Amino acid sequence: MFMNDLVKKHIKEKNLKFDCTVFLFLVFFKVVALIGLPIYFYHNEFTWGPWIIFLIFSVLTGMSITMGYHRLFSHKTFKANNFIESALLFFGALSLQNSCLKWSSDHRTHHSYTDTDKDPYNAKLGFLWSHIVWIFYTPTENRYVKNNDVSAETLRHEFPNCQDLIQNPRVLKQHQFGHKLGLLSNFFIMGVMGFLFNDLWGYLLIGGFLRIIFVHQTTFCINSLAHMFGETPHSEAHTAKDSLFCALLTFGEGYHNFHHTFPNDYRCGPLLHNYDPTKWVIVGLSKVGMTWDLKRTSKSKYAFDRRGFKVTKPV
Repeated sequence: MFMNDLVKKHIKEKNLKFDCTVFLFLVFFKVVALIGLPIYFYHNEFTWGPWIIFLIFSVLTGMSITMGYHRLFSHKTFKANNFIESALLFFGALSLQNSCLKWSSDHRTHHSYTDTDKDPYNAKLGFLWSHIVWIFYTPTENRYVKNNDVSAETLRHEFPNCQDLIQNPRVLKQHQFGHKLGLLSNFFIMGVMGFLFNDLWGYLLIGGFLRIIFVHQTTFCINSLAHMFGETPHSEAHTAKDSLFCALLTFGEGYHNFHHTFPNDYRCGPLLHNYDPTKWVIVGLSKVGMTWDLKRTSKSKYAFDRRGFKVTKPV
């Protein structure tokens, strides 16, 4: 019911298999929140605690995707010390968006084959496919995944576009244990806070389930909405758009036309007034030596002057 003819054709031609485990995993969180939250709100008075934790962990996990999975590991737009890398991998695991290695491999493929049949979340196949449905389908012929082998040699075959990340021991550990770490840590942290503040279900449902759903859906908007609505000031060679709305949802990732045109820049919003908290954090950490080698695109290459007015598009 959520597939058009183009999607059906794509699934058939690419020999993709529906992954029931992933589907049930995502549905489980939504069903628990849909049933549990109304019951919780009905039987309990409003308190700020669970919502403050919702906000804090939304920032920590969401920023770990934008700053860590995306700009640090997928695009190598800057370098970070071991502590920052480990923190980003830990909170990235808490976002429950797969391992950094798998996420980065999919994203690099997306950039290499944007808007083509090889693009895992090709926006030309429609909103639902690029937003979430693509996650439910995997190639049937992947013996490395079926064998559940996480040795470095096997991963080099499974993720040929991530040879650099496979050499990072922290990335490998997170790939091996990230799913268990993410699930257990989420519910352990929320459970402990709920116990300490005498509001177990509030922290589990709001700080846990609802927050995970929220971060999932806002991140997914970059694959879907940011390829459908917005401006194309830097290039029209791809579907990626600049969208302040998406930027507000994703710590600055919404300047997607710039990002796809200049993917090696640590910024998504290149101008001073662009809402891009991720770049501000990266720059802030660079001032204390925790990040360095920040890659920037020369101002002469993108289509704005210093005041932020659009000028001629680059060829």
